[in-house]
Amino acid sequence: MGMGFDRLGDAFLSIFSRLFAGSIQPAYYYLEYFSVNNYLLGSSFPNPGAILPFNHFYLTQEIMQFVKPESNIQGSMPTVFWGEAYANFGPIGIIFFSFFIAFFLKCVDNYFDVKMLSSLGLALYIWIIFHFKDLSVTGFSQYIVDDYFLSILVAYTLMRYLIFRKINDGSPSNAH
Repeated sequence: MGMGFDRLGDAFLSIFSRLFAGSIQPAYYYLEYFSVNNYLLGSSFPNPGAILPFNHFYLTQEIMQFVKPESNIQGSMPTVFWGEAYANFGPIGIIFFSFFIAFFLKCVDNYFDVKMLSSLGLALYIWIIFHFKDLSVTGFSQYIVDDYFLSILVAYTLMRYLIFRKINDGSPSNAH
């Protein structure tokens, strides 16, 4: 396309930089922001219907505004999940939430015995892996009240119930 090797090389370096450091770079700004501001103490967590006694703090947008205050664009600057843990509770939050998230993901993984899964169960397992992969590039608060995840689990449970019921009815369609 008329690009010299230098420009093509720059394009590849840009891609690799975004892949390997794109979600880590904002973590430095989180550290800088909370060195002069108080920790959030959970106010970046979801507050559905404002039922809890705090105002939701839009963490990623606030960090973007901190980094580029002159910008008129409403952007966001997400980072790995421990950035949000630090923003809410400091270094102790990183330790606690890293352990808690690892424990939760291991429990989910242990729940599935891949050798004994039906095709529907394997599909759910793969979907769960893809769903939680974003923890490496974003905060964890979106997973606290995760209606998308719960709706998939309800749909899976309903489908599993209907399939099990059909198999146990002894209907002719059961013959494989």
